[in-house]
Order: sequence, then structure tokens, then C-alpha cells
Amino acid sequence: VSSVAFLIASAIFAYGIPVVAIILGHLIGYPILGWEWGTFLVQILFAIGYTTAAIQVGKTLGVAARGDYTKLTRGYVLFIFLSILFSGFFVNVNNVPDSW
Repeated sequence: VSSVAFLIASAIFAYGIPVVAIILGHLIGYPILGWEWGTFLVQILFAIGYTTAAIQVGKTLGVAARGDYTKLTRGYVLFIFLSILFSGFFVNVNNVPDSW
């Protein structure tokens, strides 16, 4: 099986659950946080785009390592750190700016 075939075939299964979870999470979170629904679509598209890119980079690193996770350990750690950093994990919800 070629690397490209693996990436395409696994993408079908890898994106379904995260996309549904993002949509459900936003549908539950918006009323709780009292955010305006005008930014809903933009937030959904950004979150899905970021999640898609993060999953694809992780799978690409896996293919580059040919399944040997000891080869790219530093790359994985850096990828996980950057994913947590840019996902908003460290953002306090009390300091989220008002929408435009």
C-alpha cells in the first residue's frame, strides 16, 4: 500500500468523529457561554480546518517514520505541544473578547 493511498483511505475514517464532536461542542457551548450566533459558522469552519490540518500532519509524520515511532519522537512532542498551544487550551474563557 502506498503512502498516499494510506493517507486518503484513513482520512475518511479519521475526520468523521472529530467534525461531529466540534459541531456538537459548539452547539452546546455557545448558549452556555452566551456567545452571539453570528460567529458560529466562522468558529465551526476554523475549528474543522485546524483539526483537519492537525490530523493530517500527525498522519504524515507517521508515514514518514514508517511506523517506527522512535524515529520522530521529538517531532511528535513538538507537534502535540503546538496543537495544544494553538487549540486554545490555555485561554481563560472569562477573558474571551466580545464579538465584533
